[in-house]
Amino acid sequence: MSPDPRGGGSAPGWELRPAAPRDVARVLALYGAEGRDTSAQSVAAAIADDDACALIARDLATGALLGFGKTHRWELPAGAAPAGLYLGGSLVRSTARRRGIGLALVEARAAWAAQRGEELFSVCAADNAASAAMHAAAGFTRIGAEPGLRGVVEGGREGLLWRAPAA
Repeated sequence: MSPDPRGGGSAPGWELRPAAPRDVARVLALYGAEGRDTSAQSVAAAIADDDACALIARDLATGALLGFGKTHRWELPAGAAPAGLYLGGSLVRSTARRRGIGLALVEARAAWAAQRGEELFSVCAADNAASAAMHAAAGFTRIGAEPGLRGVVEGGREGLLWRAPAA
């Protein structure tokens, strides 16, 4: 599924749409429920930033938040990772995984970046097989690896650097 990155899109039982300021509390609740950290300031800034793409996935029947994904910009290179636009803040509710939501969030943000004529990068932990498989399924190319990549991969674990497919 490849929904319009700003106009929303849907699949059986759920839809993607641009995140709005009214979604901040629900995104924070999703992060808390999944044992992940973020801040209201970070989520609100991503949603308000015209230079970022922030999307939510929601259940059509209940309205429950199923996932969130955003982009952010690194202004300086760091090791193997160039400066540029990156996927970030990707999270799918554990009870909603394996329904294509994570892949749709990735593809939609990649389409948004491509429409802007920008390269899009991503980092995931080398030991996160599901994330690596999702990047590959979305057409991303692995372009590097190093411990602690961009600080996203903690504890000296190896991080994989990916580049989105060209438009």
